[in-house]
Amino acid sequence: MAYVAHAAVQLANDESPYEKNVWHFIKQNGSIEYRWKFCNDFTYHIIAGVFESAIDALQCAKQLYVSLFYELVWHGFPIADAGCSSYETRLFHDEEPEVNGYSGDESFFFWTKRYQGGELGPGVFEVDQSIDEFDEYRFLRASLTIRRDSDLCFDNADVYYFSYCREAQEYFNTIMLAESAFEYGMKMTIYCGLLEHLSENRDKEQDILCVLDKLVNYVESSSLPAEKKDSLKNFLNTGRKVSANQKCIALCERYAKPSYGGYTCKKIIGEAYSIRSAFSHGDNCDNRYSECAAYIKLVVLDVIKNYMREKENKRTQ
Repeated sequence: MAYVAHAAVQLANDESPYEKNVWHFIKQNGSIEYRWKFCNDFTYHIIAGVFESAIDALQCAKQLYVSLFYELVWHGFPIADAGCSSYETRLFHDEEPEVNGYSGDESFFFWTKRYQGGELGPGVFEVDQSIDEFDEYRFLRASLTIRRDSDLCFDNADVYYFSYCREAQEYFNTIMLAESAFEYGMKMTIYCGLLEHLSENRDKEQDILCVLDKLVNYVESSSLPAEKKDSLKNFLNTGRKVSANQKCIALCERYAKPSYGGYTCKKIIGEAYSIRSAFSHGDNCDNRYSECAAYIKLVVLDVIKNYMREKENKRTQ
């Protein structure tokens, strides 16, 4: 028995100038061959194999999935579905494969010709001995009808970004949600919210905190009614923390590049927050906002990549 690593993402429309439903050779890495194809149902597939170990195939499948997702989002391809929307509930067969060394919550990544799961996301497929046998698996999906010529290169599909895990999938789901938003204001709201989620809360400089303490004491000793005192003290105390915008800028200075497409990272964050603010006040944020803020997607991708890498490095130290 041998194993084929597989990853697939479905696009929202036809984004490939290549012949459909035909495997294209990527490269040979040692004994492992890499291939990709784009299907009539707008799904991009990458496979690699064959592996003697299902665990090795699973590790490869997860890396292929991360690489595929990142390349598609980075180059602006509209994603309709990337699978694994729920890490725990993906359908899997009852007869678990006799594989040692994988955790129980990953059994749904393994498929046999008898028990075939969904095509999207990462997966490991059993074959007898050849990568060509992967075509014996049959997947059915509905198709759409839009065309735009684009080019993708998966020569580095096996390059390491970070490990696939439940947390990574949650971030992918957030990116998918943002990219599916038609309103720029909603898109910026989602991306800014994700950056805030990854940011660390921290206090402002000590001199500012000292002034705030004096103001709080002044309010406390004033003759104002207790209700107004509490309201003012709560307002002053909110000023102790660095603003969400400043937290995101600090986060991006740590994990993202200094500039994207001629715009500084700080300017991109500021523009994204301006759009989010306008959107929250009822402004119709149309395409006139798109040029600078469009780069927020690339900023978020880099932040996630380097954030996850740093987290992994800390775990292994």
